[in-house]
Amino acid sequence: MAIVGRDILRWLAQPHILNSTRAEFEALWLDIGDKAEEWLTSAESLGITKPRKASIRLNGRVLPAAEAEEELELELA
Repeated sequence: MAIVGRDILRWLAQPHILNSTRAEFEALWLDIGDKAEEWLTSAESLGITKPRKASIRLNGRVLPAAEAEEELELELA
């Protein structure tokens, strides 16, 4: 976890974090995204962080499960 944490901090310290376009930033995010996800999963399993709440992708947006359920109910009504 320490090595991945260090890699994440190094990535955040790079100048590309200031890219003005979302596409550029997201392309560079792919370099560290998997490592960040693994770090977070490990931290949750060790009890260092609180478990994430479930999320659902709905109409191209990622929403917390409770909000997505409410929105689905409104769409189905």
